[in-house]
Amino acid sequence: MGSVQYQYAMIWFALGVTLIVPLLIFIRYNVNFDKTKPVKNTNIVLLSSEETLGKIITRENNLGWNILDEETCHAKDNFVLKKILPLDVPIYIYNPNDDVHISRMIFNSSTWETPLVDKVVGAMKLHPDAVFIDIGSNIGMYSMTMAALGYRVIAVDCYIENVMRLCASARKANVTNKMSIIHNGISDKRSELRLIKSTEPNVGGMGVEQISSTSNVTLNLTANAILLDDLLEIFPIKNAIIKMDVEKHEDEILKGAKFFFETVKVETVLLEFRFHRNDETGQFIIDFFDKHGLTPNLPKLVNASDYSTWPGDLIWNRKK
Repeated sequence: MGSVQYQYAMIWFALGVTLIVPLLIFIRYNVNFDKTKPVKNTNIVLLSSEETLGKIITRENNLGWNILDEETCHAKDNFVLKKILPLDVPIYIYNPNDDVHISRMIFNSSTWETPLVDKVVGAMKLHPDAVFIDIGSNIGMYSMTMAALGYRVIAVDCYIENVMRLCASARKANVTNKMSIIHNGISDKRSELRLIKSTEPNVGGMGVEQISSTSNVTLNLTANAILLDDLLEIFPIKNAIIKMDVEKHEDEILKGAKFFFETVKVETVLLEFRFHRNDETGQFIIDFFDKHGLTPNLPKLVNASDYSTWPGDLIWNRKK
């Protein structure tokens, strides 16, 4: 009797090994427990770069990428249509009374940050095969200009009203074959972000913070945060030019972009530096870019050793 029980035990043991070991191997190599590292070899849903053209996509953490409903790219009654100079590119903005900076400026003058846009255009002309990555795209002044000039654009914004306007603009301007739009925040780890509205009617002044924050915020929305590294799950980016304007969150993006900057040849970065000039985050940004071969393009009269004196918007170029 004991011999029979022993045989049954061995059979069950063999079955257990047969079933459990492959499962453990699958988990080891397919489940990403570290939310700060790029995902490799997983069963999350992916898209091809071509599938994203002219669409709004989003990455739902632990699930993968998906395309938002077609309806999100249709112009709505409260979208205000204008044209931006110098190419007369159609763009959908907010009512200028609801967005007193970017939309009002475009409404009144058909321009926004012209000197900076021109610098990015100049960088794209030097590197026409680069992908323009617009992090904090807002309604798309930079993205629409670059796409209209024929450059490949990946626009990223965490506010759904922004990406809806941008997608409708891309269709109106017939540049959907150049643009992919991502509705996510970008941070140092995959998480949920709280979107903090400005106290004034300024859509561009919207800030973000980790949802776990204890800050008492009453006016808020949420969005999934991804890593900049995650873009490489879809887009075969070899070299890039980046604009980064995310209201104090730039350093957090770079903390989650190590793999991206090691893999992609980043030629130029336009970054809003004003919030980092009097903070240790400024030194982190400087050190990060220096490590990855980028140097700030400083005005001649600025003290290079004192970053508190540096311009609020700053361009980093690849070292020659």
